[in-house]
Amino acid sequence: MDNVIVDHNNQGIFSIQVFIRTGSVYETKKEHGISHLLEHMMYKSKKDRTAKQLLLELVSMGGVFNAITNKDYTSFYIRAVEQNWKQCVDILHSVVYDAHFKSDELETEKKVVVEEFMLYEDDIKDVTFDMAYDAYLASNNPYRKSVKGSLDVITTATPRDLKRYHSQHYSSGIIFINCSKRLHKQAITRVGSKFQIRKHTFDAQGTNNMFRNIGVPIVHVINQSQRAQNSTIVMFKGFPYSDHRTITLDFVWDVLAGSLNSLLMLEVREKRGLVYGMSAFNEAYAAMGVTGIYFTSSSSDTHTIIGYITRILNKLKTTGLAEHVLKYSKSSYLNKLRYRLTDRQFADERAMIRRYYGCAWDEKDIINRLERLSNKQIESVCSKVFDMTNICVVSIGKYSDVEKTRKKITNAILS
Repeated sequence: MDNVIVDHNNQGIFSIQVFIRTGSVYETKKEHGISHLLEHMMYKSKKDRTAKQLLLELVSMGGVFNAITNKDYTSFYIRAVEQNWKQCVDILHSVVYDAHFKSDELETEKKVVVEEFMLYEDDIKDVTFDMAYDAYLASNNPYRKSVKGSLDVITTATPRDLKRYHSQHYSSGIIFINCSKRLHKQAITRVGSKFQIRKHTFDAQGTNNMFRNIGVPIVHVINQSQRAQNSTIVMFKGFPYSDHRTITLDFVWDVLAGSLNSLLMLEVREKRGLVYGMSAFNEAYAAMGVTGIYFTSSSSDTHTIIGYITRILNKLKTTGLAEHVLKYSKSSYLNKLRYRLTDRQFADERAMIRRYYGCAWDEKDIINRLERLSNKQIESVCSKVFDMTNICVVSIGKYSDVEKTRKKITNAILS
């Protein structure tokens, strides 16, 4: 089966994860949020067992089980001790394909999903990200749609809607298994007899018309006087997941904001005390990516902070890193990566997502690429990404004069 990928471990662990090619990018306006709602419903009653019985079986195995809905995929997984490997395969198949949507369970789970929806609405970081996506991405870009969906769709969905969507979208994906070598053939045989999933394909070429290319900075300032802090995102175009330049970009962001010793944290926090912390993001999907910095600050001088950020980013485009900084940063980053790869779950998840998106490299290739990384490559990637005429900034906070703040931020970007 070309859609089943097997890796090996000698730790007595068996894991199986199914990636289904569905998520918010595949939803129509009338379906927006149904992928997420459907994910919740897959752990409910089946034809041969109640939801309680299903959960008891899952818990009895030990290990972990969960699911996640992304813009590009929905994924279900079980990890347990190897002696329970057959049960893992059988239960996960039941979860994903034994769809039996009961009206009473759906109505109850809708309340749970609505609570999760409201949790995101109360999280200022999530709200700022949603606004940045809306401001930056073209109106017809499917990645504008949030995973959480539309309340109207969630609250009015019927069992029939879920069945229809499930039958249309749950036929394509990839299955990942991680087990001992001795179980390799047995696991493939059992999975092949249970799961009937076609291998998916992606067109990984992103297109420029997915963004609002207006040639000047996009700056949105929103006044919410009740906020104690201003929440700000500085966003740029990134790369699709399968573009190898994402490897360099991940490294660059670690140098910029990966620790208290990073360039931006030294400049903005340690020298000036303007922020408590900053976090970089590099969100890569099948057809596009967005990347940038998120920070909060009680200072009204958001434009000053953005000025420091953009000056450092512009410098990277022309001079890269000082050679001693590059040498130290590569060593530090590689040490962190190698350490994290000792975590079986972290390593498995990276491998699975990389393969799902059709990447042509593995961890060994990533490490080799980073070891050879030069300033010329860093400058090339930074010049492509940190285009100040195609930047998006969204800031929500206590701004008494929104237009004045917007102009200050724009001037700080272009100065």
